[in-house]
Amino acid sequence: MATVSPDDRAVPEILGRLGPNWFASVMGTGIVATAAATLPVHVPGLRVFAEVVWVFAAVLIAVLVVAVGGHWLRHPTVARSHARNPQMAHFYGAAPMALLTVGVGSLLVGRDLVGERIAVDLDWVLWTAGTAGGLFTAVSIPYLMFT
Repeated sequence: MATVSPDDRAVPEILGRLGPNWFASVMGTGIVATAAATLPVHVPGLRVFAEVVWVFAAVLIAVLVVAVGGHWLRHPTVARSHARNPQMAHFYGAAPMALLTVGVGSLLVGRDLVGERIAVDLDWVLWTAGTAGGLFTAVSIPYLMFT
């Protein structure tokens, strides 16, 4: 019989506490990268800063998408309770907006790192998912709040 170490229990515990509000950190980080890339003044190192911030946002969104998937699989009752919570439910709109900011960042910043074709494809996928998710949350969250 295998023993469970405290580290093995830590991952489910972290997933149990994960909420949609974490996507706001990606949204903000993506906005910083986009703003740095479109700033109308030239500051030495600003482009590199924008690239680093965009890569961080892209990695963070990938990690969060996987973690939220694990959260919904391992803790579906907690995940559903977030949708019914009047404060937490509104954060479900942050996930689609995070997708959109990382997507636009792929065109403005990421094309120099990953190539133009991959940047356009990535933006197309993230724009589509972000727009669909944004429309869904724009309808479903107010519906849940009123019913």
